[in-house]
Amino acid sequence: MATTLTPEEKTLADKFADDRKKFVSEGLKPAIAALRANNIKEANRLVVEVIRPTYKPVGEGIDALGKLQLNEAKKEYEASTARYTSTRNISIGIIVAGVLLALWSGFLLMRAIMGPLSAAQDVAGKIAAGDLSSTIVIHQNDEVGNCCTPSSPCRMCSPAW
Repeated sequence: MATTLTPEEKTLADKFADDRKKFVSEGLKPAIAALRANNIKEANRLVVEVIRPTYKPVGEGIDALGKLQLNEAKKEYEASTARYTSTRNISIGIIVAGVLLALWSGFLLMRAIMGPLSAAQDVAGKIAAGDLSSTIVIHQNDEVGNCCTPSSPCRMCSPAW
């Protein structure tokens, strides 16, 4: 009763509470009072005529409520399992995509850095070997490729910079 109940659970729980109240007030309490008064014959009559018939709806109600709650718990478990599975799969997909993006970015970065440096190293090797006719072909306007000429300096080379 302390949790959120479905309408069917609420109906069964209310019926169980009413049946139990009747069982306790009409059967158990009078039987206990008869036993305390040492009236065994009256206690026996109450057990046979009142307690047994009033306990049957209580037992059936508790069984029905237990089965219903087991079914509801199973539904919640299956929904939680499905949410967990989809969350896990989405998380794995995002992690894999992140790793692939990092690898691709690393590849592009290595290519952007190593290509011009390798060309500069080749030219430096030729110049060291005495071939002064080698030239460096500039393909990029970044740190590796000089983006300015003496007649048109860039922002980094201009005195105002």
